Amino acid sequence: MGNISENFMVEAVLFVILGLVLVVRPEGSLGFICKLFGVILLGMGAFRIISYARGREKRKTAPFVIGIIQLAFGAGMLARTRFFIGIVPYVAGIVILCVAVISLIRSLRTSRKGKSSRAATVFSIAAIILAGVVIANPVQISSMITRIIGIGLIFVGVSMPFSPPRIRETDGGHRSV
Repeated sequence: MGNISENFMVEAVLFVILGLVLVVRPEGSLGFICKLFGVILLGMGAFRIISYARGREKRKTAPFVIGIIQLAFGAGMLARTRFFIGIVPYVAGIVILCVAVISLIRSLRTSRKGKSSRAATVFSIAAIILAGVVIANPVQISSMITRIIGIGLIFVGVSMPFSPPRIRETDGGHRSV
């Protein structure tokens, strides 16, 4: 095992590199991430089904059904990567829209009862507008979010050398981070 400060620097460099990849190639990065999740879901689904078949799940059907669903989504993510990448912003936009409309209704009801809820109303309307933007521009939103994540990773990677881990001695004489 290497020196902790060397490992820390390697991690910082990896964060910066990953961040740059996400900023420069957001569409390709999304495809890779989708395929990676597909492989993970396939593995999880296979593990659940094998556990069920070996009797580790005590013949409950829920783990078996969840395993089948995981296999289906994993295979779908591998076979139809573009579809899954394209559907995520729509789903996110619809969820934001539904929650924002419910929040707006609640804030309007509260204001009718004489309680001030102007901020809740303003934020609900802003969220509804944001949901509309997400639903209307799914590809641009996906790329933008991927780039923002990349910028965040770059910032983290650049800041890491300026805040190295603090190492202290423990009771047993071992070093702890």
